Amino acid sequence: MIVPLLIPTISATSSNFRPFKRSLTACFLRSLSSGIDNFLESVSRIQVIRKDGPNVAILDCRVNSTLREYAQRNDIEIVEEFVFQESAGLVIRRKFEQVLRFLRTHPKVKILIAQNIDRATRNDRDAVDLDQMRLNKELELHFVMENLVLNAASSSSDLVVWDGRVFAAKLLLRRMRDQAMSDHRRQARDGKWAFKAPLGYQNIRDQASGKSNVVLDPVRAHLVQKMFEEYATGLWSIREVASRARDRGLTSKFDRPVSSHSVDRMLRNAFYCGVMEVKGEKYAHQYERLISRGLFEQCEKVLDQRAKNPVKLQGRPFVFRGLLKCAASGRAVSTDAKLRRYKDGRTQEFVYLTPRNPENTEKRLWVQESVVLDQVGSALGELVFPAGLMESLLPAVEAACVEGRAFQRHTDLALKQQLDAVDSQLERLTDLALKT
Repeated sequence: MIVPLLIPTISATSSNFRPFKRSLTACFLRSLSSGIDNFLESVSRIQVIRKDGPNVAILDCRVNSTLREYAQRNDIEIVEEFVFQESAGLVIRRKFEQVLRFLRTHPKVKILIAQNIDRATRNDRDAVDLDQMRLNKELELHFVMENLVLNAASSSSDLVVWDGRVFAAKLLLRRMRDQAMSDHRRQARDGKWAFKAPLGYQNIRDQASGKSNVVLDPVRAHLVQKMFEEYATGLWSIREVASRARDRGLTSKFDRPVSSHSVDRMLRNAFYCGVMEVKGEKYAHQYERLISRGLFEQCEKVLDQRAKNPVKLQGRPFVFRGLLKCAASGRAVSTDAKLRRYKDGRTQEFVYLTPRNPENTEKRLWVQESVVLDQVGSALGELVFPAGLMESLLPAVEAACVEGRAFQRHTDLALKQQLDAVDSQLERLTDLALKT
């Protein structure tokens, strides 16, 4: 197992201890400096090569000339290549795991050639995997820039260089991660979003200044806004809101229908009302708001209410489904339909509401839905609107009509853009067919 900066057992009073310590420190500092320069180039190209028949190696070909010359000097022939780009901060580097899997499944592979150590590993997990293969599978590690070759019989001084470089690469990774988080927080304090914009917005880059920006998506913004407005009424579940949004044509940025899970995350995302969250801290952003703060808070209230009292709306959409509570027991009043068959073959359906018996709440009462509808109609018929109320409601009705027309215009525009895109694709396919 690898221990960072492993030093051979030596007495502290030995006269050789101090020079050894100085040389070790110099080696470590050189490795850190080299790692900083090389870390900026993140694309690793790995090639499988063969040497002298059964011996096979993997070549890190980020700098083609240097490593190809090294392979040529050692009479090595390239037979296969892997190309990948991934962060070393991942718990599991999937592409790097493919290289290790290749080494495990090809026992003739005995050599691994890389430009330098921080090209091969930048975390303890990768270092341990390579070191175990060096010890157990007799894998030989060649690092061209360090002029270092490791195998099962390597000396302690070579292993110290290996451990020091691995430790330096890990320090560099942590340093750059901290620097990135610091930059993200600084941008957040300035109201700038440094990540992928949520659905309804899009990331753009100014051609003149080269600066990135977040703007409303002209195709999806109004659909997302309508989704918030519908859910805020409390009449629709997340699944129903997602279904209605799909019917209107709302898709993800990969042109896939939005899922209920995506809609749930969007309804909880305060970015739409002007607040962004970075590592648990909230900041006000500088971009255009898609919805008001009040609308977002109303959606939050509906979400909290449904979390405390979840209502599973399944089956038929009865008139009073999910709307009534029993005054005697405080429980939700369910609705059920019964089908009656007559001797002459006729059938008739009766819809019943099932409140609890006030005298014994463990027993149900079966009340026809038509009776409750008559009671509600009578209560509404007794309402008297005060003078001037209708005049005060007219502006709200007119505003709702204006919003409806605006929504229709946005929908028409989105459909026209999609139609134009399809026509353009058809024209390109037609031209291609004619050329062939």
